Amino acid sequence: MFLVGLTAYFGFDRLASNTIEIDYSQSSTKGSVADALTTAEPAYDPASMIEIEGSSPVSHAGSPAVNTSNGKILSIDYPIVQTFNNCPAGGLAITLSYYGIVRTQEQLADELRPNWNLNGKNDDKSTPPERVAEGSKKYGLIPYYRANGSIELLKKLIANDTPILMRTRLNMHEDYHHYRVVKGYDDATKEIIQDDSYDGPNIRFKYSDFLKLWKVYNYEYLVFATPLNKAVIEKILAAELDPMVAWKNAAARAEGELARNPADNVARFNLAVSLYYAEDYTGAVAEFEKVESSLSRYALWFRIEPIKAYFELKNDARVFSLADKIFAAGNLGYSELYLLRGQTYLRAGQRDLARSDFERAVFYNKNLKGAQEALASLKAE
Repeated sequence: MFLVGLTAYFGFDRLASNTIEIDYSQSSTKGSVADALTTAEPAYDPASMIEIEGSSPVSHAGSPAVNTSNGKILSIDYPIVQTFNNCPAGGLAITLSYYGIVRTQEQLADELRPNWNLNGKNDDKSTPPERVAEGSKKYGLIPYYRANGSIELLKKLIANDTPILMRTRLNMHEDYHHYRVVKGYDDATKEIIQDDSYDGPNIRFKYSDFLKLWKVYNYEYLVFATPLNKAVIEKILAAELDPMVAWKNAAARAEGELARNPADNVARFNLAVSLYYAEDYTGAVAEFEKVESSLSRYALWFRIEPIKAYFELKNDARVFSLADKIFAAGNLGYSELYLLRGQTYLRAGQRDLARSDFERAVFYNKNLKGAQEALASLKAE
């Protein structure tokens, strides 16, 4: 076991008590700790690189990136075969390894979705990006969860040595969400290169095929900064550094897609989700109701923003009916949904039912702060 201070990796001061204990014996990442401290990847096309006064290049574990005249592939050598429903932990583990932080998918599952198991029975099937973003902070990373991504944005991030963790559809035949790590692109073949805990490393997708998978989740993405490259990433995000701008742009994008094809139910659901984050709750439920009957069984398993919009509008009956439908369909480990239903019960004065749901939320995810706080508040009264 090594005790590696974040100071060593990212060049900023932290107290010794904040060091992270990492087991490097389980790593397949090339290079030593010393390599991670001293080996910077070679610069890419200067036209694609973002320079910020006073910033420094970020060092990464492993071999240098592969630069070509038509693209770039970041070096990530940490193949993972995920256990059941464990792509969020697998994807984060792959991403962390790029920054020289080695954690197993089991360790990260304990943090992100503690009620995981090997057969998927009553486990947490719905790990949202916000939870993954929050989980990255303990490793000294600064997460940015945004919507409205594009191939050009991915290329710019990769050109500046930043992999992207994102949620897409697993494939076009099965409506499950799936976390992938995009690490490269090739303009000659028009392909994205990604590592995947389900399909394996170095998987290639045509830009057009990848966009179809990505569109189902509003072109959302997660990138992680260190204090050394924070300014670079924020310059790339530009106006969409503000999450509200990103969600409003996502809504406008969905509206444009609907203008071209009014029967585009994916765009319609994306619009409902985007309007929730833009705080237009009435618009969110209106768009959701237009598409609700055509949604797959799993759509609300992975995105409960329409239910949250009903909560904001104090339409408790719809919160209860939609939550009950998800639980009845077999997704019993949805901790955020128990929290939301519990808050609805509490607002209705049904304290015992609220307490029961808060307890369920904590049972399925002991690390969910909102549920812990809600339960503690009830107990304190």
